[in-house]
Amino acid sequence: AVSALQEANGSLRASFIEKAAVGDANSKQQRVAAKALARQRAALEISMQIKYIVDTPEQLYANFDSKRLHDAMLRMHLAKDAFQSLCSNQSTRRVRSFIESQWRAVEAFEEPILSAARNALDDQSLNSIEKVGALACVIAGKSGQSE
Repeated sequence: AVSALQEANGSLRASFIEKAAVGDANSKQQRVAAKALARQRAALEISMQIKYIVDTPEQLYANFDSKRLHDAMLRMHLAKDAFQSLCSNQSTRRVRSFIESQWRAVEAFEEPILSAARNALDDQSLNSIEKVGALACVIAGKSGQSE
């Protein structure tokens, strides 16, 4: 009976050693996979921010043209966040001039949007919701200028 217990104990010990080796190999694979996933996630975030900035002038024009000034100012602020994030990221060095050129196209909309919002505040034909949107646009524009 004692020899059977010793044999079972040895077998159990060998099983634990084998499982530990397999677990260690799995954790190395998991670390490699996690690093690859983190790189993919970072690349995807950069590409989404670049696309957001590239698409912004068209969206701003559409919002401006349809008098959705608050939406336009919100888009400008979100694009500014994306631009600042891209500029602070060392991985975007090679495309920095492209990003900056796109940002200049976005910035060109700021003054016309603010001017239209100020004019909308004086427009007596607008309802209160439209006036609130224009006021929010003007306030957001002033807070963006002080940054």
